[in-house]
Amino acid sequence: MKELADGFKEEQNHFRRCMLVYDYVEFLNSEQLIKELLGELFVESNNKIEEEPEIQMPDDEESFMRSKIGWENNFWVYYANFLYIHGLMVKFKFAGKNRIEALEQIEHAMARSYATDLLETSFKIVNDKIFEKLGQKEFLIKPQKITGTQFDEEKSVLYIKGEPVLINERHRINNFHKILRHIFVTNSEDLFEEFYYSDIAIEEFGDLEYSHDSQGWKRYYDACGKLQRKIGKNTKNNIENFLIFSAGKSGCIKINPQYL
Repeated sequence: MKELADGFKEEQNHFRRCMLVYDYVEFLNSEQLIKELLGELFVESNNKIEEEPEIQMPDDEESFMRSKIGWENNFWVYYANFLYIHGLMVKFKFAGKNRIEALEQIEHAMARSYATDLLETSFKIVNDKIFEKLGQKEFLIKPQKITGTQFDEEKSVLYIKGEPVLINERHRINNFHKILRHIFVTNSEDLFEEFYYSDIAIEEFGDLEYSHDSQGWKRYYDACGKLQRKIGKNTKNNIENFLIFSAGKSGCIKINPQYL
């Protein structure tokens, strides 16, 4: 797009300038994303026109065309200049025996004193608006970089200061997932607290027999140990102390504060 605009500015021949305009319109129409953005720009432009007070039109065509340069919000006005030249080039391409007449129409359009300035302005306005829209789209779809410590329950990914650790590798909720969900989702406002196995057993595992089983704590203690080793392995042993956990019926687990 920018190359075609620069080429138009440097070119001196009227017909070759029109070829560049033709290529420009063809390119815009060949890119689906740009076609969608053009649709958005046309809607926005029409809305702005409806909001503006009626403008008194100059009587002669040249004054009218010159006045359009000031209407920066009216995107469609500038794009219409390209469509007009593109239409003349299409007509020339398929004119057959009437090609001389079609060429004269192109020369007549480009010979006007304001034509070159108007089209250069059109390139600037249209390119600026499209690039602005592209930048907005890119920003909206760009994934947010995670730098803190959190658990993505949907994807089952634990982030430790931005470093991802995949927890659920088989697309099923495993014990690791349940423990992390209890800490990061169920108790998201209390990440610095201790979380007791008894609460995890009942709330996440539905283990109503925990209080009656003197060895029940081992299941959760062992799960914490395996999760610790998994984190260490997945971080190339850079993080081997993410969890702090204890043994016994009143055992608990907490996140090492240095990672919060």
